[in-house]
Amino acid sequence: MFLRLGCGKRIFSLADRRCAAELARAGVPLAVVADAMLLGAARKYQSWLNHGPSAPIGSLEYFRALIDEAQQQPLPVVYREYLQATTREFARRWSKTAGLKPAGAKK
Repeated sequence: MFLRLGCGKRIFSLADRRCAAELARAGVPLAVVADAMLLGAARKYQSWLNHGPSAPIGSLEYFRALIDEAQQQPLPVVYREYLQATTREFARRWSKTAGLKPAGAKK
């Protein structure tokens, strides 16, 4: 999922693997990590669309605070679905604005 965000670096580094392993050892559910990545991606795209480009999400570590947020207040299913649709739309708009294709888009 990290590699498909489209607003992050397109590599999953050794540090990312270590972070993922730490999260797994800590018992963080994959669904919580996925929700955190969805929140982060939506916020990054919204920032880009409102303020222009900034550095892409550099690592899985970027999502630590969002993981805590998602653990403390899980996303309702309806909001998760809304974020998924919104993030896809933001990615489409950003790729059009930036002249890029989002990660995972067919060429």
